[in-house]
Amino acid sequence: MLPLITVLIPTHGRPTLLGRTLASLAACRVPAGYAEAVVVENGPRAGTEAVVAEASAAAPHLRLRYLHVERANKSHALNEALATVGEGLVVFFDDDVRLEPGVLEAYAGAAARHPERAYFGGPTDVDYEAPPPESMLSFYPPSVRGVRCYEERLELILGCNWAAYAREVLSLGGFNPEFGPGSATGATGQETEMHRRLDAADFSRCVVSEAMVWHYVPRERSTAGWLFRRKYRHGLMAGLEESVGGANAIARRALGRGIICAAVAVKKFVLRDEEGFWRATLGLSTNAGRFVGALHQGRRSGLVRA
Repeated sequence: MLPLITVLIPTHGRPTLLGRTLASLAACRVPAGYAEAVVVENGPRAGTEAVVAEASAAAPHLRLRYLHVERANKSHALNEALATVGEGLVVFFDDDVRLEPGVLEAYAGAAARHPERAYFGGPTDVDYEAPPPESMLSFYPPSVRGVRCYEERLELILGCNWAAYAREVLSLGGFNPEFGPGSATGATGQETEMHRRLDAADFSRCVVSEAMVWHYVPRERSTAGWLFRRKYRHGLMAGLEESVGGANAIARRALGRGIICAAVAVKKFVLRDEEGFWRATLGLSTNAGRFVGALHQGRRSGLVRA
């Protein structure tokens, strides 16, 4: 039997991109068991409710529902929305994706084969406003490069295209507000942190190769400045996760690695080794974030849920 299917789209200050995503969702084939699509806006209202109302009038079969959460924190907003959807499979999309028309059918079919203790992910390609330099592309995160399926193996499950059972996500405490957009730490990866908890709890990780989406990459995310900031925030995430129970050791290790990266960067610059220079400086940025994340964790007895 096909489970109940809810689409959940968090958004913050991007009504134009959200309208593009909802138009793409309207073109999707709706499987049996489809319940609704919930758009949860977190932080200041930015015209999102009007965008949802317009999309709802154009595609009433989507049964769109708007939810506003005052706190500007994506993880907190996801938790608030999950508490309203009840049982069934929740398909998580970001507000900047374009969907393959059969994506919901693909997730529904996979869920019918794995009705419990499982989570799901599909491949992601990219829609560039302006692509990064080809020589630098390998340094960018998968959200900018895309994630492919190889013979039913997925490189990585991205937060813009995955699914899980609502009650099972909530049973693990929901999303951690210390990670992701709007977090006090500035760390990335609220979905990745959730996936690791699902793995640790022995949930099955299921690849849904037909569930393809395209992630929009604006021009500013193709710049070196954005890449350095992203590496730093990724380091924050790693420092917060790694340092539970050993913050001082992780901070010392990150500091040592950062010093080594700085020395290597100077050497590569002198040798005019451009690739080596970028690799070392990006490593320095990551370890700076890991150091700060470990110090933040060291001041606390544990991560705070909200």
